[in-house]
Amino acid sequence: KGVEKSKSIFFTNTLIVLFMTFMFLGTVTGVLAIFGEEFSKNLVYPAQGIIRLVSFGFIERFDIFGITVMVFGSIIRASILHISIYQGVRNILPNERAKWLIHLAIGLSVIIYSFTNIHNHHHYIGTYLTKYYPLTAVISISIPVITWVLSECKLFLNKTY
Repeated sequence: KGVEKSKSIFFTNTLIVLFMTFMFLGTVTGVLAIFGEEFSKNLVYPAQGIIRLVSFGFIERFDIFGITVMVFGSIIRASILHISIYQGVRNILPNERAKWLIHLAIGLSVIIYSFTNIHNHHHYIGTYLTKYYPLTAVISISIPVITWVLSECKLFLNKTY
């Protein structure tokens, strides 16, 4: 029963991470496909540039709706990523009292990374497009695979002992 539950949770988490990866890559790829790399580097908020192109007859400025969708989308993605990291680390640290320390460490690491590595948005786009975009795809695919291998090793070790 525990093994089936573990496989179900792993399958669900894998689907969520893959869905999040495609959402993230789709947003960036859409901006690059519409505006091109050179023009995208000069945009302050590239995803908002796409939303400015959308117009309806009764709504001239669609910016506020686009910004709202982007904010809610980023909150959902960050929350899912935070929960996924917590679930992975929680299995390594069995102490139940450490859960708030894990949440605090994840939050602080995101804040520290944001302030130390991203100097301005243009630097972020230039660095991201050349270095982190391919790395994000590799990491997003490898995390579920590594998690699966570790869980299978753990099940194998539990069966042999």
